[in-house]
Amino acid sequence: MSADLETILIYLQRRYNILREVCSLTEELAEAVERGDTVSASLLLDMRGEQLQRHADCEEQIILQTAGNSLRDRYLRDLAKGPLMNVKSCFKGKTEREKMLEKRIEDLRCRTEKLLDKIRRIDGGLNRRISKNR
Repeated sequence: MSADLETILIYLQRRYNILREVCSLTEELAEAVERGDTVSASLLLDMRGEQLQRHADCEEQIILQTAGNSLRDRYLRDLAKGPLMNVKSCFKGKTEREKMLEKRIEDLRCRTEKLLDKIRRIDGGLNRRISKNR
């Protein structure tokens, strides 16, 4: 089971790193739009699109890793993609290593949620700014 948890952790870390890049590009895009720099905005949108495709590919890998109906698959799916409040209930009856990996997954998922909220907030501001300018 530890190997499965490590694999999920690797994919979630990859996802987080991709989203950090998306966030950075989104911030740069907001600055370019604020300046009225359409050339930079266009390039940043393309770069952001590439990162979002990488994110989609990573999400697909997570889904493939947790596909199936066995207890193990459902456990991994809940851990990787389920509501964060369900993660804590996964800790029962595990080895210390598994508990440590689960805790790292929980922490990473919390950081990812905060990052997604930040991206959504910036996107919302961009959408309002662009709609207002039309």
